[in-house]
Amino acid sequence: MPDIVIQFSRAAPPTWKEMIEQFSPFNYSMIICRLTHSPFSHVDVCIGEGLLGASNAPYCPILASYPPGNASGVALRPPDYERMDVMRQARINVTQDQKDQVEQYCKQQLGKPFDKSALKAKIFLSGDFTNRDWREPDKWYCAELVARAFEIANILVIPGVKNRVTAGDLILLLWPFIKGQGF
Repeated sequence: MPDIVIQFSRAAPPTWKEMIEQFSPFNYSMIICRLTHSPFSHVDVCIGEGLLGASNAPYCPILASYPPGNASGVALRPPDYERMDVMRQARINVTQDQKDQVEQYCKQQLGKPFDKSALKAKIFLSGDFTNRDWREPDKWYCAELVARAFEIANILVIPGVKNRVTAGDLILLLWPFIKGQGF
């Protein structure tokens, strides 16, 4: 039976050089982890030689995107595209058709922009769960792209009460399907 491999991760804290170059002292990954009660802030689908996912990492190397060279948004990146503090891979048993559907859907999203609006405090911390539809296909952030691909492939059913899906949510939703749950 084929597997889909999902990589959950958290970016390492920025170095002093990165903070100076990017004018940002914040470790957004740790903030996301704290707000979502998860050790992970990011998720990618492992496809062939790389990691396919949505990231707001404009300085990272990419293997494929549309338009070519667009690193901020949905792209195929090398496995070591960013320094990570924590990384775990989850293997999920699926049919070949489901695996193909997940990969095909993610590849169709190449070049779509990163959904910065979803992470704005007004939205992310809102108690209004009707203020956005995370399934809108015009832009993505990491966990929502993966969650939608799993819905399209009929692997997951995600309740309509959510206005966002985080890496922590995705672990809980996928837990019954993850092989070797000691990941």
